[in-house]
Amino acid sequence: MGHAADLLLEQGEEWLAQGLTYTVLAMLERLPKAVFSARPGLGYLHAEGLRQAGRYAEAEVAYTQTLSAGVDRAVLGLSRLYLDTVEPARAWPHLERARQLFPAEAGPLWAENALNAGRVAEAVRMGLEGPRVYLRSGRPREALEALRQGESRTAPVAQNHREGTLLLSLLEALAGDAQAAEAAAHKGRREGEALGSPFVVALAEARLGHALLGQDRWPEAGAAYRRALALAQGGPPRLQVEPLGGLAALGDPQALAQMLRLSREAGDAWVEAFLTLMVAQVHLRRGERLALPALIGLEDEFLQALALAYPWQGQGVEVLQRYPFLLGPTLLAPPPHRARRLLWEAGALSVAYHPGVRVEIRAEGGLEVRVEGQAVRFKREKTRLMLALLLVRDWSREGLQAALEVSDGEFRVLWSELLNTLEPGRPSRAPGYFLKPYGLLRVPELRVDLWQHPLATPPLAGIEHPELEAFRQRWRSLQHTRLLESSDPSDWLRALELDPTDEQVLTRLLGSAHAEEAWALYSAAMRELELPPNPALSLRLNRQAPPR
Repeated sequence: MGHAADLLLEQGEEWLAQGLTYTVLAMLERLPKAVFSARPGLGYLHAEGLRQAGRYAEAEVAYTQTLSAGVDRAVLGLSRLYLDTVEPARAWPHLERARQLFPAEAGPLWAENALNAGRVAEAVRMGLEGPRVYLRSGRPREALEALRQGESRTAPVAQNHREGTLLLSLLEALAGDAQAAEAAAHKGRREGEALGSPFVVALAEARLGHALLGQDRWPEAGAAYRRALALAQGGPPRLQVEPLGGLAALGDPQALAQMLRLSREAGDAWVEAFLTLMVAQVHLRRGERLALPALIGLEDEFLQALALAYPWQGQGVEVLQRYPFLLGPTLLAPPPHRARRLLWEAGALSVAYHPGVRVEIRAEGGLEVRVEGQAVRFKREKTRLMLALLLVRDWSREGLQAALEVSDGEFRVLWSELLNTLEPGRPSRAPGYFLKPYGLLRVPELRVDLWQHPLATPPLAGIEHPELEAFRQRWRSLQHTRLLESSDPSDWLRALELDPTDEQVLTRLLGSAHAEEAWALYSAAMRELELPPNPALSLRLNRQAPPR
């Protein structure tokens, strides 16, 4: 045992550096307590292994015990632990002592902790550089380009928040391509699972939430943040901060209070400012304005500029021109209608007129129109029908007028009402921004569910017109095909609901757990048609029914 202990003391740190974390821990945990007592350095090695494995609470206890036993290097370990967990306030006392005992080794640790605390200028003066420095000093695009060039992973052990793939995901969401951010987050999760690092897996889910938030995919983002928060339980409190910020952005006031409290306890002023701005910008994109608090002591020019531009009414065009990625689907982007209105007012957007509003049209299950988040109602039912027809396809003037069965004068009235409903306050001679003769324009400020994803229920239900019925029939056919391509019998049942007399689909379902429900749909439809059910299918159902 003594020989094994001496070998561990001699080679253990090198083995940890090679990624043999669990091997070293397994060897240490087989040694008797008496061997540990005689060799205090083993306690330090054990603490290092625990930290590297992400077992931070245990590592903290082990470092503290080792320090009490006279192993001064434990102050370096405690400093690294709080660097790993991004808790600069807890790191400073240990770094002060490490600076006195081990000045050469403590220098880079001090610089990294200064960066974590938002003291960017101090970190740079001490020689720290790289993507994280660029990010926290307000150069997110430069950080992204630097990281894109050196993306491949080489470290044999988990780097936690320093993981290149997860930092890349954050930067893509912030200043690049939100879909690339989504892919990087998934990759980061796989890497975390391969490394056996709960910290990296939890952080990957939070970064996935950011990527989805940048694409305004609210429900999916919320699910990712909730997974991240669940995975963070039992870990360092700082790991909860990003998912809490995401949930706060989606409207949870308790999450906002917790995010602010944990950020301040950790001493990370930058992440507090970043997430506060994320919450404010996402609220604005969702149609709500928050009162933005003062961001004190912030050394990030980009975040400072965002705070000054908020809420993007009458000011901020210079920020958009300096950071053009804000005009795309990115995490801290302002609402497109406000950004583009500012550009139009500055003569930097080549359109004749911009209404400065956002419009949402929901065709699933009916027809609902919202302008600036407020539901609108048309004075005339035929104006509503006109919009429904424009959602289906583009038209000629003559074709649309004939489909509506109105006179020239009535058509002009309907068109004027539709224009002014979608663009309130539009000057009388200004050309339409959302409408063209005669169709809808695909502009960033117009969201139409028909354009974004397959609908689960028939579109434009309740609005009767032969053109719309033909459109719904095409939807049923496509939906039917898509559902039958699934391997899930519940999707086949949904396909049968679209055409309850389809005996091929029924045959497939008779061998599933949905057999009785499927037969009930089919037989009811046949009764309505005054036709008898297929006796062969009835016999098959009876054969497959369990004995009573």
